Amino acid sequence: MSTLEMIMDNIESGNLGQVYVLEGEEAFYLDKIMKAFEEKALPADAKDFNQTVLYGNETDWKQVINEARRMPMFGDKILILLKEGKQMKTLNELAAYLENPSPHTTLVIEVRGKNIDKRSKFFKLIKSKATHFDAVKIKENELPSWIQNYGNSIALKIAAAEANLLAAYLGNDLQKIANELEKIKISEPEIQTLNTQHIEKYIGISREYNIFELVDAFFSGDSIKVAKMLQYFSANPKNAPTPLLIASFYNFLSRVFASYYANNFEAKKKYGVWQPHTQFGQKVNLSQTQQLLLITQEYAQKSVGIAFNSSHPAALLKEYLGRMKVIIGN
Repeated sequence: MSTLEMIMDNIESGNLGQVYVLEGEEAFYLDKIMKAFEEKALPADAKDFNQTVLYGNETDWKQVINEARRMPMFGDKILILLKEGKQMKTLNELAAYLENPSPHTTLVIEVRGKNIDKRSKFFKLIKSKATHFDAVKIKENELPSWIQNYGNSIALKIAAAEANLLAAYLGNDLQKIANELEKIKISEPEIQTLNTQHIEKYIGISREYNIFELVDAFFSGDSIKVAKMLQYFSANPKNAPTPLLIASFYNFLSRVFASYYANNFEAKKKYGVWQPHTQFGQKVNLSQTQQLLLITQEYAQKSVGIAFNSSHPAALLKEYLGRMKVIIGN
C-alpha cells in the first residue's frame, strides 16, 4: 500500500495518526488529502468544537502547539489542519511538538511547493514520528498510465492511444485532466469506454488533426497525412501551438534515444519506450537521433521567438520538419 493509499484509508476508517506532514509540488494529491481530512476525518457534529484550520502566514508555532495541546470537546479527537505551512517562518520550531505529540490530536501540516530541509532536526523527527507524504510531480512518460488509472477509478476505460492524446494536449496538470474526464462522465454517465469522439466533443481535441497524430504520421513516413495536417494547422494555428508541437517531437525523439540503451522490457517501461520508438530507432542510427534532438532543441527556442522572424508559426514548423527529413533521408 502506498503512503497516499494509507493516509486515505486512515481517514476513511477513522484510524488517524498523530501527525501527518504533506509536502511537494503536485497540488492534485495535496488538495485531495487535505479535502479528505477536512470533510471526512471527524464526525459532522464534532467539527465546530474539535476541528481547526490555520494558515501559515497568519500563525506561528506557539499557536499551533496551543491548539494541538487542548482537550477535545464532545468527542475524542482534535484535528488541526495547518495549510500553506511554507509561509510560516517558525515552521521548524514545531520540532518540539513532534518530540511529544498529543495522543488526543491529529495535526496535519501541508507544505505546498517547497521541500523541507532534509538536514534539519524537524525533518528527521518527521521521518521518525510522523506520516510523511511527498507529492512528487508526475513524469511525462508516466502520464498516459496515470490517465488510464484515473479513468478506471471513475469507471471509464481509456485505451493507450486516447491516453497519449490527452497527455499530449493537457500536459501534466493532473487536476485539469481529472476535471475534463469527470466532465465527460457527468455529461454522459453511461459511458464505459472513452473514445476519440468523446474527446473531440467534450474537450475539443480532434483525433484526425492533433499533435499526437502528426508526430506519429511524420515518424512513420506518411507524407500525405503530414501534408494534410500541416495545411490544417496553418489554417488553425490555435489548435496546435508550435511550442507544444515541437515539445511532442522532442518527447518522441528522447524515447528513441533511450531505445538504444533499453535492452529489456523493464527498462523500456521505465523510460516509456514502445514499439513506434523502437521501430524508428531501427530506421536511423544513434548519430542521426542526436542530430534530430539538437535540431529540435534549436526549433524549440525559435518557437518561442528566439532567433526567428517569421510572423506565421506554420512556416517554422515546415522548416523544422524539412530539416529533419534531410537527416532521416526520406
